[in-house]
Amino acid sequence: MNNSKQKSVKISSRVLNRSMNLSNIAGCGFTLWFSVASTQPIFNVFFTNVFGATSAQLGLLVSLIQLSAVFHLLAIVVYGSLQTRKTYFIIMHLIHRVFALILALVAYMAGRNGVQSSYITLIIFSVSLSWVFSNSSAAGWWSWMADLIPERMRGTFFGRRSSIMQIVNIIWFMGVSILLDTLTSFNIFNVYASIFLIGAAAGILDIVLFIFVPEPPSADTEKFNMKDFFEPLGNRNFLLSAVASGLGVFAINVFAPFTSPYITSPDAVGAPNTWLGIMFVISQMMWILTVPFWGIVMDRFGRKPVVMMGCLVFTGYLGYLFLGPENYIFLLPVIALAVGLFAPAFWEGINQLMLSLTPTKNRTAYVSWNFAIIGLVSSGGAILGGTIKDRTAHISFPLTESFSLTSIHFILFICVFLLIVTMILLSFVQERRGKELGFVVNRIARPGIFRTFASMGTLSGTGSSRSVAKALRSIDDSSQDLVVDDVMERLYDPDPDVREEAARALGRIGSHEAVDALVDQLQDRESTIRTQAARALGKIGNRDALPYLLEGINDSSEDVQNACTLALGYMGDEESVKRLLSIIRNMGSDRLAASGAEAAGKLGAIEAVWEIVPRLHSSLNPVLTGQLSIALANLLGEPGRFYRLVTGKSSQRESNIASLFSSATRRFPNMLKRISGSPVSPELKSKIAKKLKSLKKYFDNEEFLPAFAILKECVSLIAGNLAEGEKEGGDYFRKLYLIDRKTALWWWFVQEASHLINDAPEEVVKNDILIILFFLAGKQDSD
Repeated sequence: MNNSKQKSVKISSRVLNRSMNLSNIAGCGFTLWFSVASTQPIFNVFFTNVFGATSAQLGLLVSLIQLSAVFHLLAIVVYGSLQTRKTYFIIMHLIHRVFALILALVAYMAGRNGVQSSYITLIIFSVSLSWVFSNSSAAGWWSWMADLIPERMRGTFFGRRSSIMQIVNIIWFMGVSILLDTLTSFNIFNVYASIFLIGAAAGILDIVLFIFVPEPPSADTEKFNMKDFFEPLGNRNFLLSAVASGLGVFAINVFAPFTSPYITSPDAVGAPNTWLGIMFVISQMMWILTVPFWGIVMDRFGRKPVVMMGCLVFTGYLGYLFLGPENYIFLLPVIALAVGLFAPAFWEGINQLMLSLTPTKNRTAYVSWNFAIIGLVSSGGAILGGTIKDRTAHISFPLTESFSLTSIHFILFICVFLLIVTMILLSFVQERRGKELGFVVNRIARPGIFRTFASMGTLSGTGSSRSVAKALRSIDDSSQDLVVDDVMERLYDPDPDVREEAARALGRIGSHEAVDALVDQLQDRESTIRTQAARALGKIGNRDALPYLLEGINDSSEDVQNACTLALGYMGDEESVKRLLSIIRNMGSDRLAASGAEAAGKLGAIEAVWEIVPRLHSSLNPVLTGQLSIALANLLGEPGRFYRLVTGKSSQRESNIASLFSSATRRFPNMLKRISGSPVSPELKSKIAKKLKSLKKYFDNEEFLPAFAILKECVSLIAGNLAEGEKEGGDYFRKLYLIDRKTALWWWFVQEASHLINDAPEEVVKNDILIILFFLAGKQDSD
């Protein structure tokens, strides 16, 4: 909605990086101000335990601050009438930060004249008023940053910025807490006055630094009008998100502002102020460790599921149910860890969710309404919590000798209930490109996520090619698709090993987002990773890649042909099956024929049996013989099990073959019963068992032709039983096919092989026998 005459400012990468660095430094100043001059633990303890304000008065102050969010709507009018956002934001926020000097003044006056009720009123009035200036201009900052920081890196940037701010916050908060406990010989009000003075100076510096951050052209080019002003209220999805976020803040405000006074109050837990610092260090260290992770999760999977997981911050609050003077040294660190894990997901997430749901045009109006709605919805939370806590201060329900439910627990239960309701409301929010909560939880709640997170720095950093390749090799499944963007960038790495490992890693991840990048590599004849790209496309299994894989079968490079052939085995497409059958039938290359058979076996394309059998019996290549035999067995029997019968040490193969004979003898009656639905007669069972026993002797003596003849007799007995005595020949195959397709092809294979084995190598005949027995054995026990 800014004036169209705004001068265009081109932001280069260098300027963008400098601007982000300035924003990070400014954020540190904000942290020093916010942790002491707003309703955070240090201020809350000062206001209630030192100044003597009631919980209801603290709740009133928090609620007035939340209620002042309605002035965000003023920003729509103001920014719609101005040419830039920057100037107005800086002026209004400088006034906002200057108000912190009033806190220092009041603390100093209390040190000289004692606490007076008018001082409490002055604090409530001045702090609340300061937020009016802030809220009437804050939307411009968010709109400014949204235009400045590209969306693809926005979550990561804000996550990194938050981490830096929390490091500063830890040092500052812990230092203040220790000072408050150690400077007991000084006037406590003067100590607080000095703390507030430093916070005010840092807050002012925060705003001054933004003078040097450029403002890009705003996407809002229209002047203010009432239609744009009310447009966000017509967006039901946006409203639902804002209301749900506001309810979450309401829930937290019911409980959180009163925890610090409860911890340090001699009438409650009675912990020293230093313990607030210890808790803060623990929670903020956890925040620092996890907020970059949450930022990446938001960039990859969406903001909504992260905010929903952030509502689980109540799992940390539940620790207050058991907190007491005798156990706080154990429980407070646990509480801080849980809060530090989930809090950044909520607080960073609601802001990022807001930006993801706001359109580029009229963004200022959307941002303003979002903060206004959150403020209005959440404004009563602290009043409710403070009032209930004061009204129930005398109530205690003993549950055990050492534990009773008190006022703090009552507001805790309300907080937990409302956060659960918030999660339910958020589930109805529709986010573009966002994933559902269950999907995200499934991705991040795996042990491999820690390895993924650990490798992210390597993949996005400037380490050695060896370390990058190692990190890529460590990526082993789809749970690591958090790093897919970093891996795709490595497809263009100068080191050929890194490029190859990147393509392989994308295949293991299986992310459909990588398809276009891999197709580009496959089609680029100058690329050195075309084969790896083809195989990766196969593993991903996205049908968009099918035309390019089919095209690759006719490539001039046999390596590419082979890789594309194998990739088709993952597609499950009718066109893929047709091409694979053609490859097995017509390709002169044994290598491609074997790859086609292997791919057909993966697809379960049973019709490939017709093409594999002739090729197998004409093969003089032992490697091809093994590959075709495995592919044929995978189509007729349990996939993957035949491999161990034709590979490995001879002693192990012999043991596996002996087990196969045993399984075939023992299990063929069950297999026949499953196919026909009728039990096998004792006579037939005995006759076939005897023949198999005789067959085993010939096989062990490597007399494969007689062994095959006996096995063919067994097959004829079994097929006759299934065909109910009908004589072999004529429509025999058709009748078997109607009973069971695999059984019919198995019978056809035996008949066809019997005509081909006399001219076939001995190894082929041996494998024929094993394949036939493999079918008889049916599904075998796991190793």
